Amino acid sequence: MFTASGTHDPRMMDGKMVGKAAEPDAGQLATDGKHGKPLPWGVRYSTSKLCTILYAYELDRRCRAQGSSVQTIAFDPGLIVETGLSRSAPAIVQWLTRTRVAKWLFETLGVTMGSIPFSGDALARMAIDPAFANGGGRYFQSNGGRLIAQRSSAISYDESKAATLWQDSATLVRL
Repeated sequence: MFTASGTHDPRMMDGKMVGKAAEPDAGQLATDGKHGKPLPWGVRYSTSKLCTILYAYELDRRCRAQGSSVQTIAFDPGLIVETGLSRSAPAIVQWLTRTRVAKWLFETLGVTMGSIPFSGDALARMAIDPAFANGGGRYFQSNGGRLIAQRSSAISYDESKAATLWQDSATLVRL
């Protein structure tokens, strides 16, 4: 199970609010900010989630090619404002994001919303429920109290980008 996010998809409100993901280039991402200005935090976050989905799909392809029964699922628990996600934001922003008004605004804007109880239960269900035994290579979202099989961004299905990201990452960590 890979923790994903709708922020990776520029078509979704989640992606529009955070910033469009950068090219999933492991070498460039590994040196981000070392030779100039780093990517904005939102772009780094959305790019990390795009890379996570690319890895999940690539691992699923590799497992299937080996005849493995291992299933890899990309799961978006939705925005859960009660977590520490905004811990680096100014105190006023942290407080505002936890208000009912903010939650209502996020929902109204179309942000993928989750909750600790529902998203946690959904994660556990996908890990053990036989109904998800063939869920590998798919993207699921917890949104508004529903677990939905959803298409991820177009780029997340680019097998060439996924294979390159996988290989470049392996090289970076000297595997």
